[in-house]
Amino acid sequence: MSDIVLDFSSLDGVVAHGSDYGPSDHLSWLVAAFGDALHSASILGFMTTPHSDTLISVQPETPVEWLTARRDVQPLLDLLETRRWE
Repeated sequence: MSDIVLDFSSLDGVVAHGSDYGPSDHLSWLVAAFGDALHSASILGFMTTPHSDTLISVQPETPVEWLTARRDVQPLLDLLETRRWE
């Protein structure tokens, strides 16, 4: 089985609105929120699936699109927390 690699190079230089934190901070927070229990395929699915909590111009966006659009990471962390309890 091959490893799944997520390419976040498009997030270079992205800073969330009103945040002093950059993409590496946001990605490290997401990695911590994924925890050890999530398989890499689940992480890939989460990062590449549009979510109703990440709307841009009334269109659900993927977490990669959300972060690329310089949005706050907190809604993504909230989604992961909610999924942990499902």
